[in-house]
Amino acid sequence: MMVPLIQAMAVILWRVRSFACVALLLWTIWIQRSVVASATATLTQLGSTLNGTQQGYSGTPSTAMVLTSSGDLLLAQIVVGAQVIDISKWSRATQTWTTSSIFVTANGMCGTSMAWNPTSPSPSLLVGCPSANVGENVNNGKISMYNCADSGMGISCYEDSYWFGLSTNAFCGQSVAFDPTGEYFAVGCDGGDEGVGMVYIFETMSFSVFGYSQTLTGSGMVSSRFGFEVSWRSSSTLVVSEVAYNGNGLQTSGRVLIFTINGVVATQAHDINGTEATGQFGWSVATSTSGDVVAVGSPAYNNSRGCVRVYRVDGGVVQIGADIVGSQQNERSGTSIALNDNGAVLAVGSPFPSIGGGLVRLWTFDGTTWVEYAPTITTSL
Repeated sequence: MMVPLIQAMAVILWRVRSFACVALLLWTIWIQRSVVASATATLTQLGSTLNGTQQGYSGTPSTAMVLTSSGDLLLAQIVVGAQVIDISKWSRATQTWTTSSIFVTANGMCGTSMAWNPTSPSPSLLVGCPSANVGENVNNGKISMYNCADSGMGISCYEDSYWFGLSTNAFCGQSVAFDPTGEYFAVGCDGGDEGVGMVYIFETMSFSVFGYSQTLTGSGMVSSRFGFEVSWRSSSTLVVSEVAYNGNGLQTSGRVLIFTINGVVATQAHDINGTEATGQFGWSVATSTSGDVVAVGSPAYNNSRGCVRVYRVDGGVVQIGADIVGSQQNERSGTSIALNDNGAVLAVGSPFPSIGGGLVRLWTFDGTTWVEYAPTITTSL
């Protein structure tokens, strides 16, 4: 029996103009939740294409998306210079989109990262604003916690508490992630300490009172950008990327660190290094819900064809299958990635293929190699 699980992928369409807008196509992928997929998936667009309601200055729009425990989708959209996040909700029950807006820090790149906590006393939305300023200090970054309610007509949220990065150019909020219980969350500040980067662990209920409970650091290498991405889908495993790490003499080859979690105490257990200079290994990370499958994107790999590597983490770290490499230069395959619950299906986003728009490919591991699992989702501008 096929159990429906929504795995959502956004194909971001944009052009750099005097004003920019965002249009997204959201797709469902019906897969078996905990069995390795063996058949071709069926892809169906969720409603009509979403267009951003706000205008901003020239630049690249930013989007963040979360899947709630009920299977509904929450999607945040911003444009550089805009002061509003559009929050669109896809209801599985009604099969419709509703959109509402919340005001955010001007020019803070709010919505660069987002995480959803569905637990009591009320659902909460964590929004990262890595370019937010504090007085005359620039790019400290800001984390905002919004308490949210679903009126049935859409999601309404108000800012309950917030926290600013502790130093200029810390870029706190570049990445955020709740743990599966919602009791804790991680904040990546990849510019902190002259670009060394750090990750702060917070307790959700005491966020605004006591601040962070633990600070994680990477190599200590200047400009290595530890905390660029975080993933915390398993209570026992936290994955953090250090995307500009210089490993084995390879400039900005990047790496990923895997931490084991005991309570709220995180201890580094493994590290996985990129193998190509300027490859940006760790630009994107994804994990299974058990934490034993980890996928890592390296979009600048091989003349920006990009690649994704998938690993089994069980005592040690072993790559699963061969590299999944983009098919053309400047495709930047692996800019965004996602795994289903058990790590059997991998989605890989490529924002810049030569066709003029973005594309998403779906892969599954057949025991020997990664094979495409569904028709490629493409679009043109």
